Amino acid sequence: MTKKNLKDYSALNIKREEFIASNVAKIFYHWSNTVLFSGALFILILSLLDYFATPNNFKTFLIYRVVTAFFVFLIYLINSRRVSLLLQNVSTVMAAIVVSSMVALMISKFGGHTSPYFAGIIITVVYIVGLIPLDLKTAILVSFLIFGFYVIPILTYDDISNKSYFISANGLIVAIIFITLLLRYLSQKSLINELSLQYDLDKEKNKLKKYSQHLEEVVEERTR
Repeated sequence: MTKKNLKDYSALNIKREEFIASNVAKIFYHWSNTVLFSGALFILILSLLDYFATPNNFKTFLIYRVVTAFFVFLIYLINSRRVSLLLQNVSTVMAAIVVSSMVALMISKFGGHTSPYFAGIIITVVYIVGLIPLDLKTAILVSFLIFGFYVIPILTYDDISNKSYFISANGLIVAIIFITLLLRYLSQKSLINELSLQYDLDKEKNKLKKYSQHLEEVVEERTR
């Protein structure tokens, strides 16, 4: 989403907050659609790794991926219907739940607390929270939903025999979540500042335009 896509609301006497909220919603809409559509494809492409990582589970995991990709694509179709912060937030949360559930199922089938598929949780956090311009509260909610779908089932059904591996995996996931949330906060703050500056520039541009028109009218009148 470039500056060319931003409306000149200052000419319509729109308040700064309305200008920022409107453009944030449009940027959110653009990126959520991009992430959901590409995510559905990415889920299927990663099935190649399943073939090499766990050939015995390849067919089962392929079914998981096809079903998950279908639901993510369905969420994309619903999300793309209109620009709405509520719709985009709900779509993002639903996509996070669907993908996290898939990864959790794979982990339960392959290794449990020692499964290398915990990397899928990291990818999900980075892909959703890192790319979609969520507000900080929603980003935190989505991050811990994803993490919860990983750690809670393991603590429920698995016997943690390799504690060092499990602790290391959780530590890495939490670290990635913290870094991603920090980057999301800084990115969102930068976006708000940029939109605020754009609003001020549009206001000044509008003032100069009116002043120029006034000068032209004065010159024409004196010429007559």
